[in-house]
Amino acid sequence: GIVLMKVIPNIFGNKTSNAERNIFQLLKSINFNEKIFHNYSVALHSLNLGIHEKKRWSEGDFVIISERGILLLEIKGGRVAYKNNLWEFTDRDGKTTKKIEGPGAQANSAFHSLDKNYLQDKFEDDLKGVAMGFGVVFESISRVVSNNLSDVPELTDIISACKKSCSDRKPFK
Repeated sequence: GIVLMKVIPNIFGNKTSNAERNIFQLLKSINFNEKIFHNYSVALHSLNLGIHEKKRWSEGDFVIISERGILLLEIKGGRVAYKNNLWEFTDRDGKTTKKIEGPGAQANSAFHSLDKNYLQDKFEDDLKGVAMGFGVVFESISRVVSNNLSDVPELTDIISACKKSCSDRKPFK
């Protein structure tokens, strides 16, 4: 039979956001493998990336490893907007924080840290021809907010998912 995604660790901590919890459950219900004979895909949750060129510490919210490749996902919940050259993140309590670095740049830098400092160093020959990349999941917001305007201008549909895609495993996959 088909074995679904294995999420490691298989529980989440107290500081895990609701958005990450929702994506955690969604990932557990998906099989990313195309061939029935392959056993499973794995999603590493909250993967610490202690070696980073620009930061003391970085993290991949989820790193998915399957026969299709390796994908690092940054998960953003709550309201996310880009205004006046700053990213605004508003949580469920209405608290807004502002940052210069957007979610796409954050995912990009975490992915390149993972690739350069962890994957290529040990597995360069094994990774030749393996598809790899990053993306951002905006679990709580729509892609288009009004008049074809998006709150998330830096990210194309190919590397991001919004609320509609997070509704069920089929569109998310």
